Amino acid sequence: MDTLEVAFGLIRLIFGLLLVLFIPGYVLTLVIFPFNQEIESSRRLALSLVLSIASVLLLVLFSDIFLGIDSTPQNIVFMILAFSVVSVIIWKIEVFIYQRYFKREPVIQNS
Repeated sequence: MDTLEVAFGLIRLIFGLLLVLFIPGYVLTLVIFPFNQEIESSRRLALSLVLSIASVLLLVLFSDIFLGIDSTPQNIVFMILAFSVVSVIIWKIEVFIYQRYFKREPVIQNS
């Protein structure tokens, strides 16, 4: 194998793991907990791992069973990216509405 092929395979592996194990769940935690004061960073990372695995599984099952879309790697990547983009848009709208109507970030009291 060529050195370039190995480097490309390693980069592809890193991006694939991030795409499947981190990004969808992290975006979901942003939608659920839109402000940084609501949840600790370590809990957000742990929750993003669990939510990523669950959301990717549900996305693939939903698209395969209900929509009839074949589960090819390209389709799965597209669905994960589309899901993440829609979630980011929802998060931005949520933050915009809160800041627009309340003119500030929420104050979270730790109990």
